[in-house]
Amino acid sequence: AKEKGLKVTMIGDSAAKKDKPPFSSYADLEAAGVDVRWADLSAGNMAATIESVGPCEYVFDNQNICPMLVQATVKTWKPKAYAYVSSGGMYKPVPEGALLETGAVKEDNKQLKIERNAAAQGLPWSAYRPQYIYGPKTNKRDYIDWFLDRITRDVPF
Repeated sequence: AKEKGLKVTMIGDSAAKKDKPPFSSYADLEAAGVDVRWADLSAGNMAATIESVGPCEYVFDNQNICPMLVQATVKTWKPKAYAYVSSGGMYKPVPEGALLETGAVKEDNKQLKIERNAAAQGLPWSAYRPQYIYGPKTNKRDYIDWFLDRITRDVPF
């Protein structure tokens, strides 16, 4: 962040297990210039924490405790983009093959309701529906490694 002259603030749930990945790596983010703040999301402190940060042009929301509150709060900022990390778990099972973004979804899924709320709020939104968090700090290495191994060797999965 600081190398590019960007102001980046990340708000985390204070109930997180900070001694476990990925939270235990947040010092790396702070060293890169990210302002990491903690909020007690169970006590409804997210709005006050967000207001102390904003307004922001870009909002990336990767939590499912109070996303509708986040959406309502940041709407007043008129952000250029609101990105919500949703869930691939909303898709209905398919008999075989990969899940497609255009596939049928479970109408009662919590994340789907949150996506629809972003649209109803009029936010310029996008959603990412990962099955699992990936990257070097993931705690699902065995799943990811299995898929990547098969993909790079052109082996069916």
